[in-house]
Amino acid sequence: GANHTLRDVDAFDAQTVWAAGDGGIILRTTNGGSTWTISPPPGGFTAPILDILAPTSTTAWAVGQDQSVLFFNGSSWSSKHTGTLGFQYNSVFTLDNHDIWVAGQAGALIHSTDGGTTWTSSTIPSPRDIYSLVSLDGVTIWAGGVNGGLWRSTNSGASWSVLTSGTSQSIDDMTLPARDELWITAK
Repeated sequence: GANHTLRDVDAFDAQTVWAAGDGGIILRTTNGGSTWTISPPPGGFTAPILDILAPTSTTAWAVGQDQSVLFFNGSSWSSKHTGTLGFQYNSVFTLDNHDIWVAGQAGALIHSTDGGTTWTSSTIPSPRDIYSLVSLDGVTIWAGGVNGGLWRSTNSGASWSVLTSGTSQSIDDMTLPARDELWITAK
């Protein structure tokens, strides 16, 4: 087979893990990594996939180059949003497959409340590339990005505050182990 650079991995649990990357490659294991299967995206999609998220054991969301938003419904992938060629989405977040947030270049932030059927744009102050989104409840949402950019919404994305991250490096991933405990990685 061909070699592909993997850009992201997400585990729903110890058995179900997804990995994705360049060339539109998406891999999935349901037995803790003993075997992996290729899970091809729709229509010969070959753009790099930069983030993948598995909110349940049978579903997954993936985003990447060309403003692509892809959804796996348990049996196949479908495209939920496409945009400008060469423009990329870097992060996807959902708790329930209905309320979905996607972020990318130049502060691009889109939101769906109907499982990706329709999308609305949201705006962050001082827009910069966003690389990571995280939330525990869908009400308080954190976004991190280029040059230490850090934003928080406490009203489900209706408005955003600029915060000080303490770094000038790009925040490329974040996790929330508890409501008031944000961990970031930066490079």
